[in-house]
Amino acid sequence: MRHILLILFVITSHFTFAQQNPTRIISYATPIPNDTLIVINGKPTSDGKVLNLISAKDIENIEVLKDAASAAIYGIRGANGVIIVTLKKNVKLLSYEKLLEKFRVRKEYRQHMSYLDNQPINNTAEFYASPSRIKDIRLQWRSNGISQIPYLNIVTNE
Repeated sequence: MRHILLILFVITSHFTFAQQNPTRIISYATPIPNDTLIVINGKPTSDGKVLNLISAKDIENIEVLKDAASAAIYGIRGANGVIIVTLKKNVKLLSYEKLLEKFRVRKEYRQHMSYLDNQPINNTAEFYASPSRIKDIRLQWRSNGISQIPYLNIVTNE
């Protein structure tokens, strides 16, 4: 009887220890993005608004990848297709930070939420624009019903 209790103790303690092991790997499903991936001169973005910020005269080539070809090259981000935009050699797009510098936006204003023609920008890290497409960057205010909230509004030439 003692041997059976000892064996049961060893088995249950091993099972309990295995459950508490911090090196266990747990897999979570990765959600498939809903948007088409846009690659501009090798820089990926999933924000379709960026295409509106590139002048048509600056584009050299546009290529569309669908189905397995896009997923094979770009993985899960390319599951809904990829639009590859190649710009002319002398065209330089401005990143979000470079755009703020060009328009001399004060450093204390850069912390505010950014909008493009009054529509929120989801990811400023994937924001690129032709300098000729941006007219101005303005500090504006919105009301949330309680107070006024400042935001940066990037105004295009349209």
